[in-house]
Amino acid sequence: MKKIRLLFSVLLVFAVSVTFGQNIKVSGTVTDSNDGVPLFGAYVLIRGSNTNGAMCDANGMYTISCPSDAILVFSYIGYEKMEVPVNGRSVVNAALKTSNVLNEVVVTAMGMTRSQKSVGYATSTIKSDDLTLAKSSSLMSGIQGKIAGVSVSSSGGTGSSQKVVIRGYSSFNSNNPLYVIDGIPISNEFAGNKEFSNSVDFGNQANDFNPDDVESMTILKGASATALYGSRAANGVIMITTKRAKDNKIQINYDGTFMGSDVLRVPQGQNIFGQGWPFWDPAENGSWGPKMDGRMQKWGAWATEDYGQAPAGYVVMEKPFSFVKNNIRNFYNIGFERNNNLSR
Repeated sequence: MKKIRLLFSVLLVFAVSVTFGQNIKVSGTVTDSNDGVPLFGAYVLIRGSNTNGAMCDANGMYTISCPSDAILVFSYIGYEKMEVPVNGRSVVNAALKTSNVLNEVVVTAMGMTRSQKSVGYATSTIKSDDLTLAKSSSLMSGIQGKIAGVSVSSSGGTGSSQKVVIRGYSSFNSNNPLYVIDGIPISNEFAGNKEFSNSVDFGNQANDFNPDDVESMTILKGASATALYGSRAANGVIMITTKRAKDNKIQINYDGTFMGSDVLRVPQGQNIFGQGWPFWDPAENGSWGPKMDGRMQKWGAWATEDYGQAPAGYVVMEKPFSFVKNNIRNFYNIGFERNNNLSR
């Protein structure tokens, strides 16, 4: 009797596994959860498969062959994905909810807010969490690679100016976008000295803003966006909205970062001939001098008689005329950057 029961149990388990393992024909309707309108073109896919799927017809109906224990994934543009287990059923319907992405609100001119899908020009919005995710040293560095069509380049290290170009270069003169902070346009001009022989870069004004103080950043790309701010916005607009106090909320945040940087490569040159002319010259203004053989040479203002008599008590300096290893690399030190932010 026990053997018969055991055999019956084994056969029952085998029958159930075969039933749930074989493919069955599943059909159904995909509709909008709000008004029940059929979604023409909605896609039905078996989870874990990238090729086995079906598309809904004009009535929102589909038919697909799948395992009885499969999970169907329903998707449609502008709607949230929905996963429904089959559980051996032959009819599986789905009602998709509208995605919140299309209902996002963006900030336009003078702080006005509009629904993103109602704006007639191209916009991209990046939130505070995305700006500070990688803890960039400046505000503009935080949008690098996060917004399509926006290119950010820097002329140097921390504190140097940064150039932002929206949708490529369009002018030989200036391609800088207009920066608007809480509805107020600002100047983002270069601060420093542009002379070739005495250049100094103190950055530009957009980098003075703390990324942790920014609530959101909206990029206006379309040509129609220039109508909001005139000809100054011919190259686009970068609108920055700062954080504001919220009712009945007291919150203190601290954020600290530390970064170290070191030079990766230095210019490589030859180490056989020194500067100067084919003959020894203490001024060493030439580009190709004598061979560096290590012999002691005088150097300085009064190393030769051409500069007149040296002052009383002055000792003419000497040094070996030889190559100094790592003379450029040893010029650099490891740079450290610390950022501490305390906000309420």
